Amino acid sequence: MILADKLKLLLDKKGVTSYKVWQDTGIAKQSIIRYMDGSSKPKGDNLHLLAKYFDVPIEILINDNCEIEEDFKGNNKTPHCEESRKEKIIPHIEEHAASCGIPNGFSVAIKREDCEYYVIPDLANCDFTIRTRGRSMINRNCPEQSINERDIVACKIWTSRTHLRWGEIYALATNDGIVVKKVMPADREGFIKCVSFNEEEGFLPYDLPVEEISDWAIVVGVVSIKNWA
Repeated sequence: MILADKLKLLLDKKGVTSYKVWQDTGIAKQSIIRYMDGSSKPKGDNLHLLAKYFDVPIEILINDNCEIEEDFKGNNKTPHCEESRKEKIIPHIEEHAASCGIPNGFSVAIKREDCEYYVIPDLANCDFTIRTRGRSMINRNCPEQSINERDIVACKIWTSRTHLRWGEIYALATNDGIVVKKVMPADREGFIKCVSFNEEEGFLPYDLPVEEISDWAIVVGVVSIKNWA
């Protein structure tokens, strides 16, 4: 069932109009209209507001495989979702949304209105995904651990600033963009050493000031997509 049809059912169940939804949630009137006619889908904060307003899981609103019972003859009947998939939905953020120097930039980016959502099997233990650029993390010694151009990298937000897992791969939000590197101790206080896998092509380790990192996330998985046609 598509989103527009689900919203109509939920409106009927709650006994409200789209105008009332706009008033109660603060979502822009034009956005509500687009959701109702199927020309747009809610994302970010609007998605969370609608899920809370109708008291349904977010998966119901974004997953077409998740159906809502259409029998609303009884006012006390609660709509429920027969989900064919149980994987966690994962926010996907664009680099510019998290790399502008804002503290907790990843958390802020996840809540943006233009944030996309993916369902990726076996990656439930992550908070968001990003796409990588460049060749610096190609690992010729251990190819299965390579991070290639345009790979989807699954990340979990790392909140501790006193404990780091040295030798692990992190995504670091900086003023110059998101840096995906192996993190090692630096000789200088207040710095970390960013290490690339692909030193053969000139991607040498460098020190990065900790104060220039606005948010941290540890990489927990990588998905490579190969287009054959």
